[in-house]
Amino acid sequence: MSTGDPSVEPPGALVASGIMWMLLNDRIEVKQEVAIVEMPADRFVEARNRGYYVAGTRISIDSVAYAIKRGETTDEILADFPTVERRENLEGAIASIKRHSDEIEAYLSENARRWDEARKLNPPDLVEKARKFRGVRNLRSA
Repeated sequence: MSTGDPSVEPPGALVASGIMWMLLNDRIEVKQEVAIVEMPADRFVEARNRGYYVAGTRISIDSVAYAIKRGETTDEILADFPTVERRENLEGAIASIKRHSDEIEAYLSENARRWDEARKLNPPDLVEKARKFRGVRNLRSA
């Protein structure tokens, strides 16, 4: 929860409204504007919240693209995401991913770079607490 007072904010990174913030020298500063790789319009893929999603769902194109890279079939992906109401929507998103493979690769690379940057900003003691909590609760990382 933000107090509005930068001197009491926890250290780390926060991505909100497409801007990455950092605590530097006891004050929060804008580090960079987060932009997404542009892809052609498609009725099966929506751009929102600085990302791409299977149209009408909360399923990120990232998730579907990585499933394809792992060699999963459409049926396996559907089993992982039962909220997809129509197979046609997932098949259309998969076709779009394959049709725009260069843009998808650039998008995934940029997201991976941003996550790595944000991950480096996490305090080591907080990371260790999260690892222990996941182990106690038998949870896995997203």
